[in-house]
Amino acid sequence: MDQVEQQLEVSLSENQRIALEQAVQGRIEEAVGKAEEQHAGQMHDLRQELEETSRHVDALRKQRFDEQVDTAIQTAKAKNKEAVLALLDMEKVQLDETGHLTGLQEQLNALRAREGYLFEEGCLTGSKGNFGREIEPMGPIGLSDAIARHYHRR
Repeated sequence: MDQVEQQLEVSLSENQRIALEQAVQGRIEEAVGKAEEQHAGQMHDLRQELEETSRHVDALRKQRFDEQVDTAIQTAKAKNKEAVLALLDMEKVQLDETGHLTGLQEQLNALRAREGYLFEEGCLTGSKGNFGREIEPMGPIGLSDAIARHYHRR
């Protein structure tokens, strides 16, 4: 009987060891599951933060793009910005890596050649070129200044 009892004790100890290992394995699996849930929540939060940052960067790029387009149209001395914008192919205008517009100036030049009436011709005020005269500043002047200016021009 001693052998049977020893085998039984060995079987019980092996069964206990197996049960203990199964319990440890269950606890490990439970801990892994909790860690995955926690990391899944963190990953979700990080994805949302990334999407928000991406939207913010896109909005800043669009703002910079729009500001540069407006500046270029102003510099080209367009009389009506909306009319000029309607005639431009904005799909061909891009911001390069350095933050400068490409494709816009060529279109503005071509548009000026085709539809010149949309743009001011040269500098109309504040310079010589308006029939060779300087435009006088507006405002009251004295009689002596008016006489001096009159005779000085001749």
